[in-house]
Amino acid sequence: MVQGNQNKMNKWLEYEKEKKNLPHNLTPEEYSEAIKKICKKLKI
Repeated sequence: MVQGNQNKMNKWLEYEKEKKNLPHNLTPEEYSEAIKKICKKLKI
């Protein structure tokens, strides 16, 4: 169980890192699409 929680934490940290690195000038639609791509990449 601990390993599963660690994996979730790693994915959460990677998600936050990728989100932080998104350009700041995205439209709401572009931002939403970028978030979907991050989630797909991380399989979350």
